Amino acid sequence: MIEDRITQAFETIKVTLRQEVDVMLDNTQKTLNDLSDRRGRHEAQTEAEHKRNQAIRQEILQILGYAQGLSKQLLEISNV
Repeated sequence: MIEDRITQAFETIKVTLRQEVDVMLDNTQKTLNDLSDRRGRHEAQTEAEHKRNQAIRQEILQILGYAQGLSKQLLEISNV
């Protein structure tokens, strides 16, 4: 009878502990999934920003080329 009570108490503790560990593992997995999703979004955003910066750079280079051409023309006109 005492052994049955001890066994039952340990089984109750074991079940409770297993449930608590399962909850902690589920929370940890959810956190890992959230972090993975955030990382994926961040990488996609970073790549989009890189592409946008490259496009801006190209525009700036075109404007610079145009401005240099105008500058050259102005120098030629002013030397006449």
